[in-house]
Amino acid sequence: TFAVAGTSTALTFSAASSTQVLQVLGSTTFIAIPDPAIANLFIGFNAGRSNTNTSSGGLNNTFVGYSAGSRNTTADNNAAFGYNALLLNTTGASNSAFGSGALDANTTASNNSGFGLNALGANTTGDSNSAFGSGALDANTTAFENSAFGLNTLGANTTGASNSAFGANALGANTTASSNSAFGLNALNVNTTGANNSAFGSSALLSNTTGASNSAFGVSAFESNTTGDSNSAFGSGALDSSTTGARNSAFGFSVADANTTGGTLSVFGMDALDANTTGSSSIAFGWLAGAQNTTGDANTYLG
Repeated sequence: TFAVAGTSTALTFSAASSTQVLQVLGSTTFIAIPDPAIANLFIGFNAGRSNTNTSSGGLNNTFVGYSAGSRNTTADNNAAFGYNALLLNTTGASNSAFGSGALDANTTASNNSGFGLNALGANTTGDSNSAFGSGALDANTTAFENSAFGLNTLGANTTGASNSAFGANALGANTTASSNSAFGLNALNVNTTGANNSAFGSSALLSNTTGASNSAFGVSAFESNTTGDSNSAFGSGALDSSTTGARNSAFGFSVADANTTGGTLSVFGMDALDANTTGSSSIAFGWLAGAQNTTGDANTYLG
């Protein structure tokens, strides 16, 4: 029995076969496919409209919302909730889309999860992506195995694969770079094509664009780097003025924090090499070690 709101009449709907649906006022609104062997549920105008609803395909789908999953044909185990969610999906299986426009361009890709307005909205054939937050991975097209959690995380990514972004705007400008990890507000925010970077902490590697194989741990760690490669910065403010310096290692609060282009530095201890700007190939161990050095090269400071 199906009760229509606003009337006093209860209507009885019985499906004679698995392909019959209930229509309201002559529209193509699908209410349910009741066959327990197929186990689909469609609610909303055109929701699941193209689904085959046979034992050989189009099984175990739930589409709720205007045109949700409306192009799905033989794909199984999809869930779409929201306006146009999973709109163009045809054969992609095991996808979850929650939010208006979530995964709405997906066609054949499988194992994706999009939660939030337009999450993974441009994805077509990229598999195994997870996007949680409004605009998360919303430009992704064919890239795979990305994880984005937070507002606009990985929002510009198109084909970059195997990236992980946690925090509002983390890796927000990344387009084609792969294998980056960003945890924290604005971490690796302007990175575009730099690959194999790890940034943990608010604004860590904030200015990095094409620099690769960098590791930054701590608030504002290595935040000014743009194109420098193969650097390691551990500690709040470590190497935070360095822009293009390469192959530096800095461990401790504000270590080498005035360095701009100096390379091949090894710095351990709070405020060690604190004034170094362009000096290269130096080693400093201990609090304030080499703190007065600015441009000198190939120095060793202990304690």
